Amino acid sequence: MDKLARKPRGRQRGKLAFVIITLGALNIYISVSVSLTSSQVKDVFSNLSISLPDYGKRSLINKSLLAAAKKDYLSALSKVALSAHLEEITSKNALLPKEQHIVFIGDSLLRYSFLEWLDQKHFLRQEREYAPPELINEKFSSSWLSYFNSSTNHFQGNLYCDCRRSQNFSLNSEIENRYYLTDALWATYLQGYGDNMAHGRFLPLEANSSVISPADGPDKDTSHCKWGYMGEDWDKMISDYVSKFQQKPTAIVLNAGLWPNEGIRNNLGNILRASRDVMGDKGVVIWRGMTKMRDSIDASPSSSDVTARDWSYRLPWFLYQPFPKLNLSASDYMDDKHFSAPNVYRDWNVDLLRGIASAETPMHRVFILVGAVRTLSLTAKSILQNLIYPICSPPSCIAHLVHHLSFWDNRPSSMNNDPTGTIITSDLTNTTQEQFFDEWTDVFPDGFLVFHKVDGYNIGSPEEQAAMDTLEREMDPLVSTRMRLFRTGDPRRYSYWIARAWAWRHTQQLSKTLGIEFDFYTFARPDLLWMVPVSTKQFFDDFKTNEREAWVHDTYLGHIADTFAFLPNYESADIYFSIPPLLEGKVACLGGPDFNKTLVTSRLTNEKINFTEIDFCTGGYEGWSEQILQRKLKFSTSYVVNLPVFEHHLHHQRHFSSCYLPGLSLSL
Repeated sequence: MDKLARKPRGRQRGKLAFVIITLGALNIYISVSVSLTSSQVKDVFSNLSISLPDYGKRSLINKSLLAAAKKDYLSALSKVALSAHLEEITSKNALLPKEQHIVFIGDSLLRYSFLEWLDQKHFLRQEREYAPPELINEKFSSSWLSYFNSSTNHFQGNLYCDCRRSQNFSLNSEIENRYYLTDALWATYLQGYGDNMAHGRFLPLEANSSVISPADGPDKDTSHCKWGYMGEDWDKMISDYVSKFQQKPTAIVLNAGLWPNEGIRNNLGNILRASRDVMGDKGVVIWRGMTKMRDSIDASPSSSDVTARDWSYRLPWFLYQPFPKLNLSASDYMDDKHFSAPNVYRDWNVDLLRGIASAETPMHRVFILVGAVRTLSLTAKSILQNLIYPICSPPSCIAHLVHHLSFWDNRPSSMNNDPTGTIITSDLTNTTQEQFFDEWTDVFPDGFLVFHKVDGYNIGSPEEQAAMDTLEREMDPLVSTRMRLFRTGDPRRYSYWIARAWAWRHTQQLSKTLGIEFDFYTFARPDLLWMVPVSTKQFFDDFKTNEREAWVHDTYLGHIADTFAFLPNYESADIYFSIPPLLEGKVACLGGPDFNKTLVTSRLTNEKINFTEIDFCTGGYEGWSEQILQRKLKFSTSYVVNLPVFEHHLHHQRHFSSCYLPGLSLSL
């Protein structure tokens, strides 16, 4: 059963603040040695708007648990920036307004990028049909006045230019702001040379009155300017100037280039926040990285570029676009910095077009949630806001939440280490699984979060056995025989593997039925509390080194934890979820914690299931689920990426301390 996220009615909306850890590299830790106090723990949960769970003797503020918490949250939180980028968003029905308004703010290279992009839009250029060279090279003109006129007239009366420039460049007196106004598209270019002053003579509602002036005209000094902002104040320029256009921006494109840009770098978070506030929840911000100079081997990022890249790992609506790897020669340049060939700007603009279009043609990503619901009332909010939203945020992505949740749980047996375990039922069986998420779904506008309920079952129920039978029938006979061995001999441990495979089967059918190709897969247990936002998909794209990667965390000191995984494509997801790679070779074995070999041997014999001594684990950690997963991925030639992470296991009273870039999680 598939279902669009429902919106709660009549609930007061407010702003939420989340912790952002802005680290520039993958393996950076926040290390704090002070012990937690009980009041500090309560404060942390209070700040996260999550109620303290009551575990009785194992209460969260139990002294033995506090002693095991090696990091002081409050001290750590005081060292990182607070971000409100996950503010609750007013729901809207349309993907985008009919008219687009793309705003460019940046240097002369961005001007030429703007003009080439606008030429494509205005004249509907085909793939190898380029803009005239004189549009992107002022040296074809006899003067700047001539260039301003010719490049403006090129757009047949739809482009207005607030422009004035002398032949001898004078930074503080030059003005160039362009406004393209049609029924279908608005486009604005505001010239900003890094930290230097951007200024103009016309307000947004006067854009179609803009004029081109000779350099020695009566308004040659800046006293005629009606607005002006330094680079470090671009947030104010966006809030006070850009926001006043009749058509609000749907995308904002920024660059700093070679100009001094420390002020922009230091204030980039506020600049991005102001951009988002002006655009609303359906806008995208794009940062264009430093271009390659004529005599350089490659493009070298500026300090603002580096900061922008790091922000792009945290803000899913913000894209960092480095200069592409182009085969350029000296003849492609008109000077040391600017290109002379229109095709170079066209190639540079490929990513730009894709970024702007991402709001119109959203991608589809799937999040597979498998496990018991015992703590989902505590974790649901964090799953939506800190796991799903950063990886798949509107308007560029539609999130599909495939959930296979059990209202029953299977705990270790208290007698004789029987691997069958003990089934614990719940009084939540009349609660629909989506109800856990209903209160928090307004972070997604209508249509951008879709629930897909697996035809599931409760752990230990007859329906579970029927699902296992179905999977066996669909497998190769040799594989199904081994599946029968492990589901009978160690049902508690292997029922979880089979539940994930059952959810994966539903996901595969979903993809075929809807005709959807997912470009990213995430698995998570429902008892994980995601304490800060995970990184965006761009983080995984930038650090990807292999097509068969599985990103998991390294909490278990050499073991691969099975609590969550980020899987960048179908092939890596199929290896992670499917049963056959689990049963091939010496991957699965009978053994591990809470295992009584005598009982298992007797059960297999009574069920007439063939087994040998090789089917049993040899001891140590070999039978642990984490070790089994590690062998599964290794023998399937998956490339495992270990992510340092902070995680608490409350119900097992296990505590590990570290912090990794994509986020922090708390296992309840």
